[in-house]
Amino acid sequence: HKLVGKVSKEVQIPVRTSEDRDLLFKVMRQACVDYLNYIIKKKRAYYWWKIAGRDALPTLDNIHLTHSWIVSQYAGEYNPYHHHSGDFSAVIYLKIPPNMNDEWMEEAKDHYPANGLIEFMFGENQDMRSDTFKMKPEVGKLLVFPSYLKHFVYPFYSEGERRSMSFNAHLKV
Repeated sequence: HKLVGKVSKEVQIPVRTSEDRDLLFKVMRQACVDYLNYIIKKKRAYYWWKIAGRDALPTLDNIHLTHSWIVSQYAGEYNPYHHHSGDFSAVIYLKIPPNMNDEWMEEAKDHYPANGLIEFMFGENQDMRSDTFKMKPEVGKLLVFPSYLKHFVYPFYSEGERRSMSFNAHLKV
């Protein structure tokens, strides 16, 4: 009931302490640190520099996970354009329907495949530049992105479940 789209199954993961959760959350927080280090290297970490200073290097202690959840999607379900709260968001794909590749191959025969993909949107459409970027889900693929980045999850039509885990995180100094 908290998702914006047509999704029948969502399970929130409590942000409490346990050995398994601690390991999972460490991996999630490290992904945010890695992304932030990449942004620092590209000289685009404006907010980080504002709150921590230009010489500060991020650590796991600078990442606070606020929400985490698992979404199971089935044929015809989708999530329209939306964004998240916090500074970072992420999705990791845990399960893909067995015939999803066949669906993409069939769809590619007459147009660019979109079924089941996640699409990110930023900026305005301009000549000779795309304002969207699509990613194909693959089991184990982890995508970390700024929480403000709008994204859309296309429906698919194969039998089976597409399961993903997502989270939101804040920077803290």
